[in-house]
Amino acid sequence: MKITTYLAALGMALTLTTSAWAQAAPAATAADSVDALIKNRMQQQRIPGLQLAVVHHGKIVKLSNYGLANVQDSVPVTSRTVFPINSITKAFTGVAVMQLVEAGKLDLAAPIGQYVKGLPAAWQPVTIGQLLAHSSGIPNIMPDDEQISENEQQAAWAKVQTQPMDFKPGEKFSYNQTNYLLLGKLIDQLSGQPFAQFIEQKQLWAVGMPHSKFGDAHTVTPHAVRGYSFLHAVDGELRRARSCATSSRYLPLSSTPPPASTLRPTTWPTG
Repeated sequence: MKITTYLAALGMALTLTTSAWAQAAPAATAADSVDALIKNRMQQQRIPGLQLAVVHHGKIVKLSNYGLANVQDSVPVTSRTVFPINSITKAFTGVAVMQLVEAGKLDLAAPIGQYVKGLPAAWQPVTIGQLLAHSSGIPNIMPDDEQISENEQQAAWAKVQTQPMDFKPGEKFSYNQTNYLLLGKLIDQLSGQPFAQFIEQKQLWAVGMPHSKFGDAHTVTPHAVRGYSFLHAVDGELRRARSCATSSRYLPLSSTPPPASTLRPTTWPTG
């Protein structure tokens, strides 16, 4: 399969919505302390809009929507609004790995080289468990949260395989996108079907989540939110604020001096 399929594990994110739970939620009530807390944090963190579901002892006790899904058009967030979850997709990847373990197709203590062929010699002894736990030592294909365009995927994959290990496998924790790219390859191979299809069938459809699906910057998704990044001026240049960053690319800058801070629309990454 092409590298675009494997990069789905880190760039082609799931989209989620609370619409499937709306009927199970209690009737709307007057604003409470939770609403006040959420709105205060949204202002502090410059969050345009969000959905909230509070579950207590297996029951939904609060289901609310706040703010805007699209700032420039003043489109409010509703129970039908669809949000991308980006790297939280890794949680679904972990479940997929454990499903393969339960099926007897995978051993967490086994090296990745036993299942995925053609990897650099230094990568091959890394265990599946170390990939899951971000303790592999394998170099990061997306250092410093750098984004990779579709045209750059093949080159990025070739480049990362030439780089030395960051540390000895199992030595320490280091969040790393390459780990889950490799797990995506593993799922493709052992499940006999594409990564996204396996998760949709074995997880989303199995638990009744028909409104959740995979997508990227090219996918036309009804009721989808618009992505935004908060940028602030550092030495005359706009840079993405770490504390409230979304998965986005840096935007081109004009010759006009930037304001102290600004909110810019962005696109969700494709890899």
